[in-house]
Amino acid sequence: MKCNSLMMKEIINADWKDLSLPEELQLWVDCGFIRVDGCVFLAGLFKGNPGINNHFDKTGIECFVNSFHVDDYVSERYLDYSCLFCNEILSQWERNNDNKAEYLNVIISLDDFGAVIKVHMKREGENWLNSNLDKYEDAILETSTPL
Repeated sequence: MKCNSLMMKEIINADWKDLSLPEELQLWVDCGFIRVDGCVFLAGLFKGNPGINNHFDKTGIECFVNSFHVDDYVSERYLDYSCLFCNEILSQWERNNDNKAEYLNVIISLDDFGAVIKVHMKREGENWLNSNLDKYEDAILETSTPL
């Protein structure tokens, strides 16, 4: 796990042990994953070809499709719910992915209005984020499998 200094200030107070995932978010996790043209998508989000030829790389495609606004599902404790949701996604991947050489990456971006989560495979030569996370104006956390 890595995060920028803004997220470090927020994550100190994060506590999701007393939370359970809202049913709508749990359904996204329970649907599992599908693979299409070398990309991995949360099955519940995939609605057909996302315009693979219109994007620069597979990581960008996955982040476009596998994107959640947690604030659409909860009205408080955005970071806590985001961490819980990401843990559930990563656990689902670990349980159901047979290729242990593939790693799933999740990113939480937090601001005053909510949180956005992006999910993508880790690939050589492809990154969604700048390596210097402190360049971002929002609080950023990035983590991946294996757990």
